[in-house]
Amino acid sequence: MTSYATPPFAYDPSCKPAKSILKQVRLGNQGSSWFQSMNSKLAIASSPTTDGQIPESEPTSPQKSSGLMRFRRLLPAQPVAPPPETSVDNTQEELLPKELKRVRFSVRNLTTEYYPYQTFPSGDTKETMSANEDPISEQFEKTKMSVEPATRQRTTPQALHALYDMACKSKEEPLFPGFLTQLLANQHRTCLTRLDFSNQPITRRTAEPLADVLCLDFGLKELILNNCDLEDDTIKVLLHSLLLTDTLCELSLMDNKKIKTTGFKYVAVYIKGASKLQILNLTSTIPDKKAIGYLAQALIGTPTSASPSLSSLILDNCGLKLPLLETLAAGIRQSTCLRHLSLRYNRINYQGAMWVGVMLRDYDDNRLYQRGLESLAIDTNELRQGVQYIAQALRRNKSLLSLSMNDCKIDTKGCMFIGEALKYNQSLKTLSLSYNSLGQPTTDGVVAIRQALYVNQSLKELSLAATELGSEAAIALAECLPENSALNRLDVSKNPSIDIAGLLSLSTAIKINYTLTFLDVNIPPNDRDLAKIQSDIAAYCTRNAQSTTSPNTQHQQRSAIRRTPSQNALSITTTQATARLSLQERLAAVTQNASPRSSSPSKSSIRTAEPVESPKRSPDQDLLDNATGQITVFEEMLSAESHNREVTKENNPANNTIII
Repeated sequence: MTSYATPPFAYDPSCKPAKSILKQVRLGNQGSSWFQSMNSKLAIASSPTTDGQIPESEPTSPQKSSGLMRFRRLLPAQPVAPPPETSVDNTQEELLPKELKRVRFSVRNLTTEYYPYQTFPSGDTKETMSANEDPISEQFEKTKMSVEPATRQRTTPQALHALYDMACKSKEEPLFPGFLTQLLANQHRTCLTRLDFSNQPITRRTAEPLADVLCLDFGLKELILNNCDLEDDTIKVLLHSLLLTDTLCELSLMDNKKIKTTGFKYVAVYIKGASKLQILNLTSTIPDKKAIGYLAQALIGTPTSASPSLSSLILDNCGLKLPLLETLAAGIRQSTCLRHLSLRYNRINYQGAMWVGVMLRDYDDNRLYQRGLESLAIDTNELRQGVQYIAQALRRNKSLLSLSMNDCKIDTKGCMFIGEALKYNQSLKTLSLSYNSLGQPTTDGVVAIRQALYVNQSLKELSLAATELGSEAAIALAECLPENSALNRLDVSKNPSIDIAGLLSLSTAIKINYTLTFLDVNIPPNDRDLAKIQSDIAAYCTRNAQSTTSPNTQHQQRSAIRRTPSQNALSITTTQATARLSLQERLAAVTQNASPRSSSPSKSSIRTAEPVESPKRSPDQDLLDNATGQITVFEEMLSAESHNREVTKENNPANNTIII
């Protein structure tokens, strides 16, 4: 072994070290006392330099300075005021790809320098370093040399294991257990599409060999880094490697509360540079206003660069308040890529709801219509009366397909705003208003939704679970179901105030509705009557789900359920004519004019009988009898319709052959 006391190179005092890429570390203020700092400056001022000259800080004029001037000269310099903070709007120049660049060296290109001894001769360097080549860098260079990404050969998990082992040895780092476990579990596969490092701390040194492996293309599509204690430097190392391959579609950074403004800046740079990233989850992080400005700027495409590919952004439980929402709304308003946004469990109040309405403005008087958000979830926020701003934007919105406002403290008045907006909106397909007090103190909000469902033909799903609805509200919803041909799902569960009258009205309405395939209601246990009604509702929902008839045939079926005019002037009118009457009026009219069940099912008309006077009973018993009578009439109508179908089936051949 060669001794370090006798180096293999000749001593050369004139040799100077080569230029280093490392910046010289400047020592900051050591925090010494004022007396010590003044003494040190007095010593420097009084001592001459090595060549016998006085330092430049001393005055050269023979005139002696006064003691006060000399004392001022010895005082520490006044601190310079920091420059003003950069505006959040002017962050375009900061989000450049060079912010994520790292200095990486290949081992075969490194040289060792023994100062003040001479360096390696140029001829011996290659021979000495040829045995220490870095396989990771070599593999990355080969991968980078590929011209066509479609023909690029992906690294298998088995080869990835060997490369990761070499990377850890070269950096003298232990193997990361989370990555090693997933590599061993996917040895038989040709590619590794998902990595989940949740709840496993990742430091900067742990991320270094991991980042070397992420530079290789092994088919990674989803990376989960939830609760990994990531810091800004670690984020930079990982995102730089992910940007080199650019194959990731989903990135999750949940519960990483150590990410600061600089870390969000790196995330924004990655959003602008990635061409395949679609989903980004930043739940339970703590962004400030400048960090939100970086994210908002990253969502805006520029004419000189390609538009970002991010389509779904999740910012749940991020403490977003009014100033942050104002900054975020400006970016989302101008975004050309974002389609799904989640802002659950934040601090959005009635003032913040105004900026949520700005996000939904996909229209402008000065420019043509542009595509905006398609899905918005703002659950568990205290919107209260601020929902009117969202409803106002919803009137003219043409791109939003799903809106969820569960547990947003919306009352009857707020529900009325939403109902009025649904009369004009013809694009929204899913609306969820669960866990809001919509039925108290009055049912005016539900009545507004009922009126909107008469004219709205786009809404497919409506969720009103746990909204304190009663039987009166259920009857109001049941009145519009025969007229609405678009609604497929209605959820009125977790409303214990809906009794037998409300359930009977919903059961009656769904019998003549051919589009509703899901009607969720709750009944108390051990109640046979309500259980029978619930089973009837489920049966008719199953009928609608299994129906394969076209909309034209459904319209003919609706038209067939009508009474043919007879000589009797008390014949029953169609459902179309009586839909806007109250349910009590229709029940009374039907039961007073209903005839007993016909003995011949071939008759297409149902004759009415003279009303029979009944003794006075309680109002609840009368309502129950009226509902039972209407159900009997509907059964007769359905039996007549089934008979007509059988007759039609007999007249037409069963097979598809054409008879000439």
